Amino acid sequence: MRLRRAQRRDLNACHEIETICFEGHGASLGRIRRRIEAYPEGFIVAERREGEGRIVGFVNSGAFACDDIGDECLKDLVGHDPEGPFLVVFSLVVRPEARGAGIARELLERLVETAIASDKRAELPRASPRLLRQPRLRRDGRLAPALRRPRMARNAARAGRGREVKTYDIDEVRRCYDLAARAYSDKFLGELESKPLDRWLLERFAASLRSGTVVYDFGCGSGQTTRFLRSLGLRSILGLDISPATIALARERNPDLCFEVDDMLRSRHPDASAEGIVAFYAIVHFGYHEFGVALSEWHRLLKPGGRLLFSFHAGRGSLRSRDFLEVKGAVATWRFLDPGKVLGLVRAAGFAIEEALVREPYGGAEHPSKRCYVLAAKGRIDP
Repeated sequence: MRLRRAQRRDLNACHEIETICFEGHGASLGRIRRRIEAYPEGFIVAERREGEGRIVGFVNSGAFACDDIGDECLKDLVGHDPEGPFLVVFSLVVRPEARGAGIARELLERLVETAIASDKRAELPRASPRLLRQPRLRRDGRLAPALRRPRMARNAARAGRGREVKTYDIDEVRRCYDLAARAYSDKFLGELESKPLDRWLLERFAASLRSGTVVYDFGCGSGQTTRFLRSLGLRSILGLDISPATIALARERNPDLCFEVDDMLRSRHPDASAEGIVAFYAIVHFGYHEFGVALSEWHRLLKPGGRLLFSFHAGRGSLRSRDFLEVKGAVATWRFLDPGKVLGLVRAAGFAIEEALVREPYGGAEHPSKRCYVLAAKGRIDP
């Protein structure tokens, strides 16, 4: 028996095994293709040495920043991050005629060995010592439910960098902006005046849409972006933010505009209800997992061909702020994201990227970090 990384030529064989073992309810051909292409080191096949090397089983996985990934995100690799500390196993399957020979055990052991070799360590369920000696398979060849999602995290040496498993605390962020709402508005309500590139991008975005188009402005804050887009002719623009105090102040300072409290990770607005979404610096508190969830929501909310424009701080690491804007008790963490990883997630979520650019900070006018802007259109994800 030979174990190796999956290749594109294995696609049909893997799909056949998945279909047999899951009785027609396994991953589609398109999903298996994306998994092979996106994370081949986490997709291992078992191939018989004799004859033409027939594939008899495989294990496939994805890497994520958190271990609480929703099922739909898992299916479509939304939030997949090759550098993520958690390895989530999607399926471990063996052809019926090849079961009972320890193939499943070998596949899982190889996956763990691969993770360790890439500077990760296994964090498996409590049953893991038995799991690696004798994997628990149901009679139909599927991995037992309790063991379907072993997690692999970085070893202690790399964990010493301070990387957090939980990257986003919505209650902390909401409280921060509730406390600092007025100070934030005073400081940032007119910030677009000193940001010519931001204005130019927003102008082009508005020009690509009809005047009556419904547009959601996520993370609208005091309404500075909402107000600017309205001035460009987008009459049906709605400002959305998770902070009730911020929304109350936005309504007070922009009485002619519409604002609502809403969570972009679980928006209450219906499917295909907007033709445009703007999220300027709205994801600055997200890790890659949360960003993947936001992308899934944006894809749901947009009509086919709908346009998305968002921005974020480019880089690595995070910045913890206590007493944000000198407001006592206003605490939150700002995160810097790698543009390459972000673009990969955007594509995986079903968007076609039209433009992406990075600029240097405006000296003295903002935090000294690079900014990245992405303009994309909603495409589709293969079923």
